[in-house]
Amino acid sequence: ALTSARAAVEQHFKETGAWPDRVPLAALDALVSMERTGSEYRLTVRLEGKTWSIDQTGKLAGEE
Repeated sequence: ALTSARAAVEQHFKETGAWPDRVPLAALDALVSMERTGSEYRLTVRLEGKTWSIDQTGKLAGEE
């Protein structure tokens, strides 16, 4: 879900030249939250009691 959401965010940027305020696919937006700080962003999803996140560089992290 996170890598697909990241791909959608990056595609939106390529097409429009601007970062979206949220994940631009409705199905993923329901699962994945997006937070932005300037030109950087982080996508987060909570699954099975664990929070997973991915940043704009593709670095994946998980925490309980």
